[in-house]
Amino acid sequence: GMPYTCTNCEGNLCKHCWRLFQAFGSCAWDWASVPGDPRLSTLTTNGLLLWGVDFNGRACCCRNDRWEYSGNNLRRISVSRDESLILGLDSSGRVMQCSNWSSSRWNELPGSPKLVSISVAGDSWRVWGVDLNGQVWVKRSESEAWEEMSGWLDQVSISWNGRHVWGVNNYNEVYYRQGIYGLWNLVEGKFKQVSVSADGGHLWGLNEWNQVFWTLTYDLYWIRVPGYLIDICASEDGMKVWGRDKSGYVWGFRCN
Repeated sequence: GMPYTCTNCEGNLCKHCWRLFQAFGSCAWDWASVPGDPRLSTLTTNGLLLWGVDFNGRACCCRNDRWEYSGNNLRRISVSRDESLILGLDSSGRVMQCSNWSSSRWNELPGSPKLVSISVAGDSWRVWGVDLNGQVWVKRSESEAWEEMSGWLDQVSISWNGRHVWGVNNYNEVYYRQGIYGLWNLVEGKFKQVSVSADGGHLWGLNEWNQVFWTLTYDLYWIRVPGYLIDICASEDGMKVWGRDKSGYVWGFRCN
C-alpha cells in the first residue's frame, strides 16, 4: 500500500497528520488498491464514480466494483455528475463526445480547439480546457462555440458548478479564479497538477517529485500526504480519493 510515518517519538500524531485525521479520520491511512487492479494512463471522477483511460486508450468506469470500457485512442476523459456529458481527448487533442457508452460511439465535437486538459462541470453547464499552447478555453452549455479566456495554463480543474476554477502553469504555479467572470489569482503552492473536489472544498496537488499534498480551499494550508502519485482526484464531498502511481495502478481511500 502507501505507507505512512506520522508519529513522533512519543507516538503522538504530528500537527500535520492531526489535521489530516480531523478531515478524514483514520481512513486517510487506509489506501488500498481498487477492485480489478486496473492499470490506467489517466484517471478522473464525476464526483461519484472512478473513471479513466487505460493503457489501450479505452475510456473506463468502475461501477459496482466492475469495470466498463468504451471507445479507443483516447488520452483522457471528463464526465458530468449525471453522465449526460462525457468528453474525451484523443491522441491528437481532438475533443470527442460519447453519444452511447455501451456501444462505444464517440464523435468529434465540432468547432473544438485541440486540448491537452479538459474539465467538465458536474452540472454539465461549463467545460474548461487548455490547448497545446497553454491557452485557456471555456464552453458554455447554451453555446456551441468555445471562448478564449485570459491566462496560460498546463492543466485545469473545476468544481461541480464551475464557480471554482483551479489551474497550474508550466512553472508549477497555482492559480484560482471564481468562474468565468473572475480573475486569476496566484495562490500558495508549487504543483504540476491540482484537483478540486466537486463541492469546491478540498484541493489535492502533486509536485514535480510526485509527492502528494492536500488542503482545504478556504485556508490553503498545504499538508504533505506520504506517498507518490502521478494523477489524483476526489469525490464530490472530498471523502473518497483515488490516485494513480507511476506503474498505472490505482489506489484509493474512502471515509464512511
